Amino acid sequence: MVTALSDTALETPADFGDDPAGVAARWISELELADKAQRPWRETCRSIIKLYQAIYPDDGAVARKRRFSLLWSNSQNQAAASFGNTAQQQAYQQNLQNAQLWNSAAQQNFQNQAYAQQLPINELSALLGMGQTQLPQGYAGAQTSVAPTDVLGAYSLQQQALQNTYDAQMKNYQSSMGGLFNLGSAAMSLLPFA
Repeated sequence: MVTALSDTALETPADFGDDPAGVAARWISELELADKAQRPWRETCRSIIKLYQAIYPDDGAVARKRRFSLLWSNSQNQAAASFGNTAQQQAYQQNLQNAQLWNSAAQQNFQNQAYAQQLPINELSALLGMGQTQLPQGYAGAQTSVAPTDVLGAYSLQQQALQNTYDAQMKNYQSSMGGLFNLGSAAMSLLPFA
């Protein structure tokens, strides 16, 4: 009988023997080898769990106050990211309003410059008895409008088509029933009743 993890080289299950003690020794050896192979992985998992749950050996109150759970840390990071998104959206809206303000100021500046350019010409033409010139107007852009899709009309057309199909089916049913009633009444009229 061979004991588990002996100094002899065991390469196949047959090296342990076929008796119950050999089979038991083989499986004990297999379990010990598997435990030895998986030990680093288990230790890594234990350290990750300790880090995640903030489980540490008692190393003093000061160290425990500085450490915190990784789960709590993730929650705090998510809250900060959410606040960051809100702040970013607010900054975007403020920048958009600032851009609109600058566009309005630029348009007003253009109107002021055009007025200053036209003022001497207007004064001269007023003195000469000619009409005043017109100030240039800013380009407002072409206004376009697109009519929305008439969804209600499309539904109405579909319902009308379905109603017409139903009406046609009912007319066919009524004509076939009328024909059957006529045939039945003709057959009844042939029967002698006492």
